[in-house]
Amino acid sequence: MLLSLIVPIYKVEKYITECLESIITQLPTNVEVILVNDGTPDRSMEIVDKVLDKQSIDIRKKFRVYEQVNKGVSSARNLGVEKSKGEYLAFLDPDDILMPEYFSEILSLIELYRTDIIQFNYCRFFNSFLENISGKFSIQECELCVINNDILKRIFNDNAWYLWVRVYKKKLFNSLKFPVGYNFEDVAVLPFVFKNSQSIYFSNKLLYAYRDRKESITNDINIRVLEKNILSLKYVIESLRNAATKDILFIIPLVHMLRVYIAISYRMGGALAAHRAFCKIEIDKLLIGNYEKSIIVNRGDKMFLNLYKYGVVSFFIVDFLSYSYSQYLLVKHKFIR
Repeated sequence: MLLSLIVPIYKVEKYITECLESIITQLPTNVEVILVNDGTPDRSMEIVDKVLDKQSIDIRKKFRVYEQVNKGVSSARNLGVEKSKGEYLAFLDPDDILMPEYFSEILSLIELYRTDIIQFNYCRFFNSFLENISGKFSIQECELCVINNDILKRIFNDNAWYLWVRVYKKKLFNSLKFPVGYNFEDVAVLPFVFKNSQSIYFSNKLLYAYRDRKESITNDINIRVLEKNILSLKYVIESLRNAATKDILFIIPLVHMLRVYIAISYRMGGALAAHRAFCKIEIDKLLIGNYEKSIIVNRGDKMFLNLYKYGVVSFFIVDFLSYSYSQYLLVKHKFIR
């Protein structure tokens, strides 16, 4: 088996049919699809059964379904990786869809290059593709690259910690697992996956469509969810902080996640909570000098580092300037069109 596609399933009865159809309409012979039911309480698995029952025997044989009590997406992905038989792994969230050329493009690139990782473009959509927003990466040209510090610097500065925007050799996950019980699991694992890799191919093909849901974990303003996000960010930050003591490149995702941590603290408890969060992270103890600052090219992260001596005010300054700049770009784009 060349490729295993892993799909965790939980509370997606509105979207799972569209997700499965995007797979089935283009499913080749050397791909298996692993569906992991993460104890979903809704009709998602009933719908899965109905969709698969309509398919030919050959198609149904390509799907394998595993069941577990609800443990979260990390546990479901870990189970999928464990049960996979493919040389390569791909990941699909059950409310998203694959673009029509996904498998043909990915399999062609695997056969050509046998690279450790393949990265591709994606779009973000709301209710229809008329509202899509293309994903942006610093490396847009199609090329095969040996992974070195320069390439890692560019990848890390993109801060595109989305598991589904790449395909990976399974061996890269031999010593890595997604942290069970935490959100932000992608950024907890992906920097280490890249460090374990030797080569990557960058494709400019748009192969994945990400559904922007108001009720998603990252958009939810429910206090319980925000509290779990705070707990998860503390875990991720500590992991990245430890890694940064051995490899300075981990400063890049660390600083970015520090900003996310302060932002969610502010969202949860206002300016005072943001101030407390800022004090807890103790940026001055990271020993970030001019060289460390130079490897960070993300505009917002760099401003945050340069201004952090002013306390939590630095976060609000950067937040305001970043918002103002984004609005400027929107207006500029509107008039250019």
